[in-house]
Amino acid sequence: MLRSHPWNCAVKRVVLAPDTETPAFDYSAQFTLPSDWLKTISVGTEYSTPDYKHESGKIMASGTSLALRYIFRNDVEATWDAMLVRAMELKMASEMAYPITGSASMADMMHQKLQQHMKQARAVDGQDDPPQTLGDFPLLASRFGGVGAY
Repeated sequence: MLRSHPWNCAVKRVVLAPDTETPAFDYSAQFTLPSDWLKTISVGTEYSTPDYKHESGKIMASGTSLALRYIFRNDVEATWDAMLVRAMELKMASEMAYPITGSASMADMMHQKLQQHMKQARAVDGQDDPPQTLGDFPLLASRFGGVGAY
């Protein structure tokens, strides 16, 4: 469930140091993923994304450090958003509906409830972040006559 969406309550930022062992080819460094890593959201900074590959619990890249935003295994339910808690409840109900009731229609109904809730939960969780903008890029300025002209 945590991997299904970048829930704000399950996102971390770290700067990784390279391992002592280096990749055999293509990259100058490898970086071990944090032990609580579930899914990568982004590698690098907002305006600088390095060339990288995920391989065997490591990130292959070139450089002396690596910025990483990722979904972490947040086991502290008290820090979860209320909509994530409800989503987890519905996920468990969906998974247990058929084994407990023997009713395929009950299992389908719980799955549909989960899907509807997830749409709303993702939208609400995403609204906590500011809107993304195109930024202040020279190409935009030349195309639209300066920043703010569009």
